[in-house]
Amino acid sequence: MIVDGQTHFALHQGARAKGPSTGAIAFGVDDLDKEVERLASLAIAPTDTEVTDTGIARFTTFQDPDGNDVQLLER
Repeated sequence: MIVDGQTHFALHQGARAKGPSTGAIAFGVDDLDKEVERLASLAIAPTDTEVTDTGIARFTTFQDPDGNDVQLLER
């Protein structure tokens, strides 16, 4: 993991089946539910059917216009 102030860069092996790309970028948010609601008001829906809660963090996944996974993560 590379940490530079508030920026973290880490590689993790995923267990979920993915499409052709297994990469994702995650953005930290203070309130995941509020942010998902805000994006829904803009007609942007997550690709995950449920928020994942690991006990350490909660996250959900969206796709950008090019089909790349983008996650919002609340610690």
